[in-house]
Amino acid sequence: MEAWPDTLAGLSPQFHADRAQLLEIMRREAILYRSPTQPILSRDGTSAKWMLNSLQVTLTAKGAELAGRCVLELSKDSKAGKSPRSA
Repeated sequence: MEAWPDTLAGLSPQFHADRAQLLEIMRREAILYRSPTQPILSRDGTSAKWMLNSLQVTLTAKGAELAGRCVLELSKDSKAGKSPRSA
């Protein structure tokens, strides 16, 4: 089985550019931090310091485009009957 970093290393430069841009947008816009006016609750009801709200990015035109291109690139191997994580 091929390691995930090895799989990523074999992907196109465009994939890496799209992934880097998506990660930057996610870091900037999708992480919500607890504040006195904005509590963050875990599923069990306990207080959390932060949460990832990926929909805040992936439901925008740019976020959807970047996420879609990344998933499409990762799924190319699965069309040939291989998992992107396996050799």
